[in-house]
Amino acid sequence: MLVLSLQDKKKCFGCTACFNICPQNAVHLIMDAEGFKYPKVNYEKCVKCGLCIKVCPIKNKLDMHEPLGIYAAKNISDSIRMKSSSGGVFTALAEYVLLLEGIIYGAAFDDKFCVVHKRIDNVYDLGSLRGSKYVQSDLNDTFRFIKKDLCSNKMVLFSGTPCQCVGLKKYLNLEYDNLIILDLVCYGVPSPKIFSEYIEYIQRRHNSKVKEYVFRDKSLGWREGKSKIKLDSNKNIHFLETHIFDELFWSNLILRPACYDCCFTNTKRIGDITLGDFWGIEVVDRNFVDEKGVSLCFVNNTKGEKIFGIIKNKLICKKVFIKDAVKKQDRLKNSVEEPENRSVFWIEYSRNSFEYIVRRYTHSNKLEKVKFNIKNIIKNTLGVSNVLYFKKIFKRIKDKI
Repeated sequence: MLVLSLQDKKKCFGCTACFNICPQNAVHLIMDAEGFKYPKVNYEKCVKCGLCIKVCPIKNKLDMHEPLGIYAAKNISDSIRMKSSSGGVFTALAEYVLLLEGIIYGAAFDDKFCVVHKRIDNVYDLGSLRGSKYVQSDLNDTFRFIKKDLCSNKMVLFSGTPCQCVGLKKYLNLEYDNLIILDLVCYGVPSPKIFSEYIEYIQRRHNSKVKEYVFRDKSLGWREGKSKIKLDSNKNIHFLETHIFDELFWSNLILRPACYDCCFTNTKRIGDITLGDFWGIEVVDRNFVDEKGVSLCFVNNTKGEKIFGIIKNKLICKKVFIKDAVKKQDRLKNSVEEPENRSVFWIEYSRNSFEYIVRRYTHSNKLEKVKFNIKNIIKNTLGVSNVLYFKKIFKRIKDKI
């Protein structure tokens, strides 16, 4: 097997379009040392039809468009918002599609807590797709199943990162009236391998299986959302352990190489609708914001306008200007910056244990535990609402200093 032409890993999103389009199954997705999958071609099977090249989003650019309308939006149900990462707009959209006996494809955990794209056809499974998954999801042959559903006249909603959405559009190469594409404002996709090792690390330390993982728990509010883990043993996990993967993610060290030069970090979008957190909504309308979450919603074309108009009765909406939408949303302005020590990190990772990486690159140490325990005493003494109040006061003082 030889690497498929694109030898520079910064020019491969891992969208799987080439893998799904190959009529000879000659394209394989192979995981590298960092845990990301890249296409390789078995030239003994290849008939040189060129389809893999034709669907590649890097080699064949797809038109993207500025939004027709931009909204701050939140679901009318507070319980749905609390289960969602931001404002619960995805749930409103998914419920509409399921009402029409349609199909939803979105990121979910499998039984080993690997993030995969999952197909659902009922509202009972919707919870598995709700909420952010800060890991690159495994699409596998999802695009082929989507095409079958579309050709069976099923309404289909696909939710994914912009690079996954562009891969689907290039693979289909047709506009389907019964397809809704929802692209997400994406920070960058972390390594599935690192996340799997993190899950194993937690299970090993506590001698218990993980039974639930939430990337954005809103117990302390939307802005303070942190990872939460539940074990089979019901044992409490210290904040500094649940925060390990968060720290690695936000360090930018474990992102896919293509994320550092992403062509989708702007206001021109690929999907019918774009969703993200509306950071900075308090500047636009202080009365609209609360700690249950607010979604930023781009309506990008006439299909998006029609769908958004239908689900509006499930939402509280406010139309906003584009300058306000992007003010505090960096991933609509530029790509995430590649750390100078990224190559050093991956060399050390390859030579050492995951425990070494935790000690070397996160704040899981005694000093941080002391700080956390002090904060925990304050929280238990004053209550959550008072902690949030004092955090705001301290932030204002810090900003003035």
